[in-house]
Amino acid sequence: MRYFFVSILLAVTLTGMAAAQAPAPAAPPAPPAPAGVEAAPAPPVPVAEEGVQPAAPPGGQPGMMAPPARPAPPAMYAQAAPPPPAAPPAMAPPPPPPVHWYAAGKGSYLGIGVQEIGAERAKQLKLSEPHGVEVTTVTKESPAAKAGIKEGDVVLEFNGQRVEGSEQFVRLVRETPPGREVKLGISRDGASQTVTATVGDRKEYGPYMDPKYVQKLQKMGEDMQHQFGPGSPFQQDMQHQFGPDSTFQQDMRHQFGPDSDFQRDMQKLRDDMEKMHWEMHMPDLPEGPGRGARLGVEAEPVGPQLAEFFGVKQGVLVRSVAEGSAAEKAGIKAGDVIVKIGNGDVDRVGTISKLMREAEAGKPVPVTVVRNKKWITLSVTPGAKAGAGQ
Repeated sequence: MRYFFVSILLAVTLTGMAAAQAPAPAAPPAPPAPAGVEAAPAPPVPVAEEGVQPAAPPGGQPGMMAPPARPAPPAMYAQAAPPPPAAPPAMAPPPPPPVHWYAAGKGSYLGIGVQEIGAERAKQLKLSEPHGVEVTTVTKESPAAKAGIKEGDVVLEFNGQRVEGSEQFVRLVRETPPGREVKLGISRDGASQTVTATVGDRKEYGPYMDPKYVQKLQKMGEDMQHQFGPGSPFQQDMQHQFGPDSTFQQDMRHQFGPDSDFQRDMQKLRDDMEKMHWEMHMPDLPEGPGRGARLGVEAEPVGPQLAEFFGVKQGVLVRSVAEGSAAEKAGIKAGDVIVKIGNGDVDRVGTISKLMREAEAGKPVPVTVVRNKKWITLSVTPGAKAGAGQ
């Protein structure tokens, strides 16, 4: 009986050990991801370093196993990033404008304008390769015109020498003495031929100008005349904005015209300056080198009160008389009021100098003064010096 229980215990123990060593069943395969959509990568599995205890989960204790991570969403719900927009095609740079070469100055010339030939232009001219120079213009009655060269021809050779570009061709022409015949290998509509030209001699300095360019300049001048010349919309607009009947001119007349506040203020300023006797600091000095005929007095304008005192309506009060002056020789004294010189009335100091300059030197001029309320006419000789005989 005892052996029976021992056998059963041994069988149960062996069965438990076999179950512990058996592999776990495989997980069911994940559904396949749709075509063109990448599956989300699985989160990395933390690996503990040797001799380091794994970190405890939040709220747990060291040594405890972390709870299993939440499984990733199925790949069918993942969205792939949209593809970047395609870059626009690269734009080819525009071809450079043709450069028309010509020979300027005295010396050898053929009378043609030429330009370089690119690969695309070579195809249009039916050339096997891009070399030579294309004739853009031919001057009338020039050596090239007499040789039969035409616009659109391609000069390939110059006296047997291959022509590579415009600078070389111009140099070859200039280095050839005038009057010498040269053979030019040309291509016209893809057909090669040889022409003979006599190099000319340019006697006068005058740069050659492309007739087509001259036409463009003339056309530009006509356009400018149409846009900005007489009768153009521009001129009409300017006339409307700044003409005699424009608002601008009306505003200018209103602000600065004869009846404007500005003119009244300026007149008031002049009147105030007269009252302040500014001109008394600018004496009418005797004549001298660089001066006209002067009276030779220092004076100031007569105000209303002084005019009433002296019994005059207007005039200039003499404050002093320069020694040796024409005024002293004529007998003018300080305190006199000058009211007239010749036929001109004197109302300010500047009028004295003006009337004396108008007088002829050496000839007497009548000067009317008021002295002690009496009118006296004295004879003043402009240019009279002290000690001179009268």
